[in-house]
Amino acid sequence: MDEIAIRQHVEWDGNKYHGYIDMGTKLDDDTLPVAKEALVFMVVALNSSWKMQVGYFLINGLAANERGNLVVQCIKRLHSVGIRVESLTFDGASSNVAMVKQLGCDFDTNNMKSHFSHPITESPVRVFLDPYHMLKLVRNALGDMKAFTDSAGNTVMWRYIERLHQLQENEGLHLGNKLRASHIAWVKKKMNVKLAAQLLSDSVADSLQFCLDEKIEGFEGCEGTIQFIRTFNVLFDILNSRNLCSNGWKVPLQSLNESKIKTALNTAKIYIASLKVHGEEMLMIKCRRKMGFLGFLICINSVLNMFDGLVMSPSPPLKFLTTYKMSQDHIELFFGKIRSMGGWNNNPTCRQFSAAYKKILVNNDIKDVTRGNCLPIESVQILTVSSGYHTNISSTVPSVLDINMTCTKTRLCDSSVSNENDSESEEDPCISSSMISQFSEKIVAYIAGFVCSKLRKSITCDVCNGVIVNSNVSPVHSLINVKNKGGLCFPSEDVINISLTCEKIFR
Repeated sequence: MDEIAIRQHVEWDGNKYHGYIDMGTKLDDDTLPVAKEALVFMVVALNSSWKMQVGYFLINGLAANERGNLVVQCIKRLHSVGIRVESLTFDGASSNVAMVKQLGCDFDTNNMKSHFSHPITESPVRVFLDPYHMLKLVRNALGDMKAFTDSAGNTVMWRYIERLHQLQENEGLHLGNKLRASHIAWVKKKMNVKLAAQLLSDSVADSLQFCLDEKIEGFEGCEGTIQFIRTFNVLFDILNSRNLCSNGWKVPLQSLNESKIKTALNTAKIYIASLKVHGEEMLMIKCRRKMGFLGFLICINSVLNMFDGLVMSPSPPLKFLTTYKMSQDHIELFFGKIRSMGGWNNNPTCRQFSAAYKKILVNNDIKDVTRGNCLPIESVQILTVSSGYHTNISSTVPSVLDINMTCTKTRLCDSSVSNENDSESEEDPCISSSMISQFSEKIVAYIAGFVCSKLRKSITCDVCNGVIVNSNVSPVHSLINVKNKGGLCFPSEDVINISLTCEKIFR
């Protein structure tokens, strides 16, 4: 369930007025308040691949008990048509939290009860606070409060992330992460989930770990920040699992990974519950910015309960549990469809919202983009030169200079440059080694490893493959060591030198 903002506007269609609140009572009275939101209920199938909106109410704010009554009526009507409700997802609005507390939930961390009873079957209906919203709230809390303290006494500090961004901007290269200026100035885009997920990601934690290992100035004592980011990255991945083909923590919950997932969730639960406001003894789950942290604790409790009840029970109805089904993404995408149907008007009136809702209800297909200015009528392959293709090579092998002379002249090989110039300067001053710091060299080596991994897919010659990779790990491979999970390539010294030369020329 979620609300979409609508324009406060009253209009006459020739038969009745539109724009006042409508709770399904069919009241037509101009003394009613003008609606400013539409509360929408949607069901998403756990054991299939479909979703459907089941009702909406035009409201001007609702108290917790009124919301609770609507939820109970919705669950009863779904039960009457054979739909078994297992969970309820909403954002962290205080009215929603008060609603589920009145329905029977208890969010005391010492004895948490994150479910309420089904009004007919008495089975548990688990409660989820949307993980996407909770991740944004955690990022916002860190960005505003600047520092937390964990149970080990380590400090989680925002300035380490700012320092990492500043270092990458000064060097002109990034440590394999997506950290940009928009992630630091998040206030301008505080509703963007992607920025929060990219900031609290494993790639940022790896970058901080690399800076700590290399003893780069300004990153002393960032162990607490690394653990904080890794904890929420793992937790968010578990709560965002989609299909069985995923890797790592994004694999759906099933009997094969039961021990691993439960250990990770319980570890995250203990860690979040012990976070404190920096310089104080107050826990984060007790302070005024608690909702993001408390929301994740509720999600952990609910997903463990749901996993045991639906997957690990004696006669389980599900073989695996995809936690993405319990997110608000489904209803947010529906709201995006509503707004897009208005063209330039992304703030519909009550009448426009009702019309768009009914149209989508009748025709609920979101068609792929198959029309445009350019259509793939014919596949035209670009010619390539690769050792994977067998060709007839003449006995006289052309020199590298002859091959280069058939192409456009470049600064690397220009026939107009006389040999006398070579004696004056053996190396172009524009590619002096002083332009590349040790920090940048290790990033270039990481990029060179990516180049090698791509080349190895197209090169079938074992000798060639042996030349471009290196079995011996050297200090320049330190960034690859930090980010390696078993599948990265360690480039040879020659490939690294070529990559460094290219980087110097680009600069």
